[in-house]
Amino acid sequence: MRVPTEANDHAAEAEAGEQGDAGVGGGRHRIGRVRAFPRGEENSHATISTIARRRKISNNTKACPASEDAPFPVSGVGVALLGATGVNVAGNVITGNVPSAESDLSGGVVVTTGIGGSPPTNTHVQGNTILHNQPDLFWDGTGTGNAFQGNLCQTSSPVGLCH
Repeated sequence: MRVPTEANDHAAEAEAGEQGDAGVGGGRHRIGRVRAFPRGEENSHATISTIARRRKISNNTKACPASEDAPFPVSGVGVALLGATGVNVAGNVITGNVPSAESDLSGGVVVTTGIGGSPPTNTHVQGNTILHNQPDLFWDGTGTGNAFQGNLCQTSSPVGLCH
């Protein structure tokens, strides 16, 4: 599984094996976008334990054209979990992530089926402040064991993810 983090035009990548741990954690860093998704069907069961913890993820408005990683345009995403398994996003401040161009994905936290068709499984988004995004939380309703708990947010798709 690949977990890129981007800060405007800068990018760093962490690799995780099938049962390994990778991600970003701790500190007060402004990062652009955090994504988790399998590289291909051969890695569709790869897992990571924590993708984002105690981070400020804000003001991601850059428009990214379709690419090898995402064959569709993306803009306005704070954290995108595409086909992720066993991922926890906890204790973050995720604000101001709005699209600046046409985008197939947008939101403070986006949880969807991966590009290769793997559904998100056991993904937990909890204890975050997720405000002023479009929407704050987005889930395509697929997968099992996914939970959205204790987040301070105002908008979600579907309605009801903000408690």
